[in-house]
Amino acid sequence: MATEEKGTTEEGAAPAPKKKLPIGLILILLQTLGTLGAAGFTIWALKHPPKPPVSKGELQERNISSVMDLEADIKNVDLQEFQVNAKTGGTLRAKIVLEVSNTQVESLVNGKLPRVKDLVGSILSDVNRKEFLDIQGKLAVKNHLRNSINEMILPMLPNGNPGIVREVYLVDLLVN
Repeated sequence: MATEEKGTTEEGAAPAPKKKLPIGLILILLQTLGTLGAAGFTIWALKHPPKPPVSKGELQERNISSVMDLEADIKNVDLQEFQVNAKTGGTLRAKIVLEVSNTQVESLVNGKLPRVKDLVGSILSDVNRKEFLDIQGKLAVKNHLRNSINEMILPMLPNGNPGIVREVYLVDLLVN
């Protein structure tokens, strides 16, 4: 009984050598992979433009919303806690407080609370959760909330009332 050794055939001859890929084919494959990678990155970069940095003036402007508001007239409206499904998956939980410029705006927001909460919930559920990971994203969401609420309530205010929602505070924020 003859035993077969590993790597030999029955006749004792060595196995046929494997064919090597030509260097030209390898270079062409590497060039194709590089081109596809560069094209993919270019498409990604076009779909995700960089966020503009927040200037120091912008931050100061947010702190001084209106010089016409008297400190005694400024009120806070608590919108309670929101928990929504984020657009990119996961959940977002936030307690939101609005700073309004006077008592008329406060009573209007309280009177239209279901509409305001619906608007805030819609905006928050449309936000990419990655936006909350940096200060520019948070400020963009807060600006969007403030501007949207102001657009909704300004037509309802009596003529001559300069009241606005001055600021949106994200008191408790949890992004899962």
